Amino acid sequence: MKSFTTKAQRLFVIITDAMRYENGWELCQQLHAEKRFEAEVDYMISVLPSYTQLGMAALLPHTHLEIKGQDGSVVADGKTTMGIQGRTKVLEANAGVRAVAILAEDFMQKMQLLKEGNG
Repeated sequence: MKSFTTKAQRLFVIITDAMRYENGWELCQQLHAEKRFEAEVDYMISVLPSYTQLGMAALLPHTHLEIKGQDGSVVADGKTTMGIQGRTKVLEANAGVRAVAILAEDFMQKMQLLKEGNG
């Protein structure tokens, strides 16, 4: 079987430190109902205690996490994980495939376009 990263298809991976497993399962079922998409749901364990900046950083591919300064900003392998641009840089460096971080709103918009056949 070919790896999913070698197929000439779009692949969306939702990584969030705030989505309950049950919500992910429901989204997976909705995607299956479309009969145009394949979907799987799995879990990852983040860090405890957690806050958004640390939880999101812990779920990105990395070898070393570091909390910086009083604001609790997080650095993964020497790269900031702050915001979409920071997370994209970490993905580009560590994912091993072409990958970008996007906002949930942008993802939902893209899914709607694909559903309508315009994507």
